[in-house]
Amino acid sequence: MPVSVLVVDDSSAVRALLTRLLQSDSELKVCGTAADGESALMMAQNQKPDVIALDLNMPGLNGFEVTRKIMEVSPVPIVIVTTDEKSTANPFALLEAGAVAVLTKPGPPGHPHHKENTSTLIQTIKALKGTDPRFSKKDVTRRKPLAPPPDAKVSVVAIGASTGGPQILKNIIQSLPDDYPIPLMITQHMANGFSGSFVKWLNTDSHVRVVIAEENMKIRPGFVFVAPDDKHMGLTADLTIALSDSGREYGMRPAISYMFRSLERTVGKHCMAVLLTGMGKDGAAEMGALRQQGAMTIAQDRASSLIHGMAGEAIACGAALEVLPPEQIIIRLLSLDTRTTRKTMQRIDLLRPQK
Repeated sequence: MPVSVLVVDDSSAVRALLTRLLQSDSELKVCGTAADGESALMMAQNQKPDVIALDLNMPGLNGFEVTRKIMEVSPVPIVIVTTDEKSTANPFALLEAGAVAVLTKPGPPGHPHHKENTSTLIQTIKALKGTDPRFSKKDVTRRKPLAPPPDAKVSVVAIGASTGGPQILKNIIQSLPDDYPIPLMITQHMANGFSGSFVKWLNTDSHVRVVIAEENMKIRPGFVFVAPDDKHMGLTADLTIALSDSGREYGMRPAISYMFRSLERTVGKHCMAVLLTGMGKDGAAEMGALRQQGAMTIAQDRASSLIHGMAGEAIACGAALEVLPPEQIIIRLLSLDTRTTRKTMQRIDLLRPQK
């Protein structure tokens, strides 16, 4: 059966374009279109789509309100399809309401990024069929106690994520105290043009500082460095950021594989490498090379993943030393800080899934 998609956008031209683009793939079928939030709510309940492609700014109920109400009455994976330039609100705020991804709205044929944005939209929607949009709220807290971390000193934590990753990254970052002694590097797959909004959103209620990585920027404690739009992010031997516009890896730029490979050459066993939810294989093999060097390597478990692609590949190829849900990844990160106090541990309780 084709993946049924509800398209929601206040522009009739955009609705027609998205319908045509989506139905160009035989595995997709547009089951309906809506021009406003009220219509979207009604059609979501009546049509029961597999996925909803939702605009951010609409008359009446906005994208945030629509997302929240749909998740209350008829939960379904919601992909925000927008343009960063148009948005008056941060599109990543909708992830907190229950959306699972933010993508660039494809322009008409002939637009410089038409093919790339269309392909990303189609592949993301297809991957979301049958997934539970409430994945981050599952009760996965009953786990065996973590073993003590290896003795090797960790000088950098590197995290790779794709679809479903942003909200988990926000939870991780919010859990860290302002004097967390280990810098973090993050490569998150996302459409070009959204890194600024993403970093601004991550900084909300964060105790550490989140910045877009720049060439020759020295990594340091208390900071989180996010790969910029359309640039690979790596690390040099003197612990400075190195950016590259070399070819895509696993179809991605920035690629997690590039980041992990640079750590293999520089810090080796003195890093923690983490792969979170997302489709594809990016970073799995490269994380295996880090594990062989003695690095701490963690893959997110299936139960808490929206899409168990990259992390699943890492587990399958033996790259993951540990397989953990997000809240235990947070515990592992805090365990690296020998100064961890009761106050920082209390942050974990705030991030546990709500009953």
